[in-house]
Amino acid sequence: MNEKKRQKMMLEKLPYGIFSGACAMFVFFATLALIAAYLILSGIAAQTSDTVSFFESSWQIALFIFDIIFFIAMIGTFVMYVLKAKGFFSKGSALEEQLKENLIQHENKTNKTEEVNSIREGRN
Repeated sequence: MNEKKRQKMMLEKLPYGIFSGACAMFVFFATLALIAAYLILSGIAAQTSDTVSFFESSWQIALFIFDIIFFIAMIGTFVMYVLKAKGFFSKGSALEEQLKENLIQHENKTNKTEEVNSIREGRN
């Protein structure tokens, strides 16, 4: 249980907005680089009567794969940023505190009721 709380607190402290922004910048520039490379290579291919594709060389494939990975990371970190802003991580601990407080109040009421009943029985 203590391990869960520690993990939850660690998730709450991460700067998801910065991670999401960094991933978004990488995705933007990687996509721009892929498009620019395709336009340049297709211009060269047109002059030499050749064909061109996105997956012609290894660096284009690697850039495309990193583009997809960082796009998925961008979406994931943005979702975590929204959840953090909505208080999703702190809800669990606040809910636990509220439940503990309610349990203590209930126990106090039960103890008071038992005391009152014992006093009444003593008088009768």
